[in-house]
Amino acid sequence: MLRDILDSDELWQHYVFYPDAFTYGVALRQDGPHYAILSELFRELWQATYPDLRPEDYLARQSRR
Repeated sequence: MLRDILDSDELWQHYVFYPDAFTYGVALRQDGPHYAILSELFRELWQATYPDLRPEDYLARQSRR
């Protein structure tokens, strides 16, 4: 099931995905109605949890097939 999600074009087209964030990972839908608020909350929690790390450095990117 996880492989199906990671291979899904929908994941890579619509979500920003931090696979190692907060143990289980976080995916935020970019075109969701609450993306701006959730993204800000994510950044705040990230900075509180990982103060010396930038979330951009942990953003997953789709591997080329």
